[in-house]
Amino acid sequence: MNGKNTIKAINTYVTPVLNFSFGIVKWTPTDLENLQTKMRTLLTRYRFHHPRAAKERLTLPRQVGGRGLIDITRLHDKQVKLLQTYFLNKWVMLSLHAAVVKADDRCTPLDLVHANANELPTDEEYNNKVKRQWSQKALHGCHPYDLSQQYVDIEASNKWLTNADLFAKTEGFLTAVQDQVILTKNYKKYILKQPDTDELCRRCRKESETIQHITALCEQLAPTEYVKRHDGLAKIIHQKLAEAAELIDDKSLYYKYTPANVLENENFKLYWNRSMLTDKTVPFNRPDITFMNKKTKNTFLIDIAIPNAHNLAKTITDKQNKYQELANEICAMWKQKAAQVILIVISSTGVIPKLLSQSLTRLNLHPNTYIQLQKSVILGTCSIVRNFLNYK
Repeated sequence: MNGKNTIKAINTYVTPVLNFSFGIVKWTPTDLENLQTKMRTLLTRYRFHHPRAAKERLTLPRQVGGRGLIDITRLHDKQVKLLQTYFLNKWVMLSLHAAVVKADDRCTPLDLVHANANELPTDEEYNNKVKRQWSQKALHGCHPYDLSQQYVDIEASNKWLTNADLFAKTEGFLTAVQDQVILTKNYKKYILKQPDTDELCRRCRKESETIQHITALCEQLAPTEYVKRHDGLAKIIHQKLAEAAELIDDKSLYYKYTPANVLENENFKLYWNRSMLTDKTVPFNRPDITFMNKKTKNTFLIDIAIPNAHNLAKTITDKQNKYQELANEICAMWKQKAAQVILIVISSTGVIPKLLSQSLTRLNLHPNTYIQLQKSVILGTCSIVRNFLNYK
C-alpha cells in the first residue's frame, strides 16, 4: 500500500478501537501521550516516520503538509465532550439522565457535575495551533517557512501527500529531508553536538555537508545525479508536448522515454537540448526544450530547474533574464510572432511556485501535469540523498 492508504487503514481499523474506551476508562494526558509515543515508535521501526522528524506533521491533515494520522488526544477530548454534551442536554427532560448527572461527581471520566458547556476548539483551530508549533521550531520550521512565501503555491506543494501514491517509507524519508534531520556531517556537528566531526562534504570536500548542499549544491553530483533528476523532469514535458502535437505515438512511462533530438511535422517542431544558431553571439543559446508552432508562429524556449526551496525566487528571475536575449533573436531570425521563455521550476523537496501553473497553461498542457512533475523530482531527490549517505 502507498503511504496515504497505510495511514487511512490505521485511522479506519486501528485507532477507532480506542474510541470505545474514551469516556468510560480514565485516560490521563500522560497515558494518551505514551500511547502516541508508542505509535510513533512503531512507525519509526518500519521507517514510516523518522525519529527526529517533526512529530506535529504526523497528525496534521495531508492538505497542509502532514501525514493525516488521527491525533489520539484530540480524539479522546472530542469523544468525552460529545458524551458530556449528550447528558447535559438530556438531564432537564429525563429523570434518569438527571440522576446520572447528579451522581457523577468525579466517578467517571465525564465528571458530569463539573462539566462545563465550553466548546472545544474546532478542527481548523486545533490544526492551526499544531501547525504553529511545527512552524516555530528552529530546524523543522524551515519547510513551513518556505511554504509560506508569497510566490509559493501551497496547495500544489503539498499535493505529493495526497495524489503521488508514494510508499510510506518514501514519504517518511522526504519529510525527514524537508525537516532537515538527515544525518549529515553538519547535523552531527551542530545539532547532535559532536564537535570533533569533520563537516566538509564527503564528495566535494569544499562546502559544509548540509542537506541543502546534498540536494542541489554539490559540484560532484552536478554532472551525474542532478542531471539525471533534471532530465527526468524534462522528459515528462517533452513527451507531453510531443503527444499533444502528434509527433509521437510512444505511450511509455516517462522514465523509459528517450527523447529524439528533433521531432517535426507540418504543424510543429520540437528540439531536445539543442543549441540555437543565431546571427549574433548569444551567451545562453541552449534551452532544454524548444517547441515551435508553425501555424501560429509561436516559439517556446523551455528551461528546467530544480533548486533548493530558498532559491526558488532567485532561480526564476535568473532563468528568465538568461534566455530573454535568445528569445528576441529567434523571434527576429525565424520570423516568429512571439518567442516566449517558459520556466518549469520545482524545488528539490517538491515546493512548487505559482509560476508553474502559468507555464503549463501557456504550453497548453493539462493543469494536473505538475503532480507527475513533482513526483519525479521527489523520487530523484530521495535517490540522490540515499546514494550520497551510502557513499564511502
